[in-house]
Amino acid sequence: MTVLVTNDDGSASPGLACLYEAMRDISRDVTVVAPTTERSGSSASLGSFDATRGISVQESSADASLQQVRRFSVDAPPALAVRAVCSELFGRKPRVVVSGINSGFNTGRLVIHSGTAGAVLTAASLGVSGVAISTSSGAEDGLITAAAIARITVRAIEALDYPAVALNINVPDLTPHAVRGVRFATLGTVSLTSLDITLTDGKLLCSRKGIPPPYDVGSDSNYVSLGFISVTLLPLPWQVDCHVEDELRLGIDAGWNLLHSSQFAGESS
Repeated sequence: MTVLVTNDDGSASPGLACLYEAMRDISRDVTVVAPTTERSGSSASLGSFDATRGISVQESSADASLQQVRRFSVDAPPALAVRAVCSELFGRKPRVVVSGINSGFNTGRLVIHSGTAGAVLTAASLGVSGVAISTSSGAEDGLITAAAIARITVRAIEALDYPAVALNINVPDLTPHAVRGVRFATLGTVSLTSLDITLTDGKLLCSRKGIPPPYDVGSDSNYVSLGFISVTLLPLPWQVDCHVEDELRLGIDAGWNLLHSSQFAGESS
């Protein structure tokens, strides 16, 4: 299985490193192509370009532990990186695109602005399934748990016989065994975070701020606030088989139950 790992936090992000290590556990064909610098909030934008002005691409030198991973940084948003990889400019077209692990939740309707989610929506438009994964800013345990659910989800997608899907996953900053479970969720009307914008001295000043509960029952924000991993099948502007969520739910639940089995715990300790 060919896997592309990307993000919107930039090629030096700890979440990106954690994610490609997770994908190496389940695939021998992993390519990392991520923005050179942070491109948060870029959604599915391709950025600014023209036919005569090139976009810089640099290949990172792999250390001894990453000899099987091809890593590139692209001076562009993640959506353009996905389109380039799906055009087979960096090797074979991927079976799955995994985007993250984002530093900061992508929940509720605010997800339309996310470059993390924009990457997987772009992949789906090209017939490639994608998984966007986020955890809280500065998370430590959340990175470990996000890597675990990424492996489980990619395996579930690999077993699917359906057209491409786009999943958005949010992980609380908890260890896998402290998480209360996995829940398929809706995009809530209220996100866990919001964008605070002020106009001061002729400048727009933007910052993130946390949004306290209550959240919509059954929403991604609600489940994450209660200590669950939320999984949301992102709606696409074209039709997707109505049974795909049921198939994914079965596959992800089976993988999560295995994670908590004594045998699996012994193998991963």
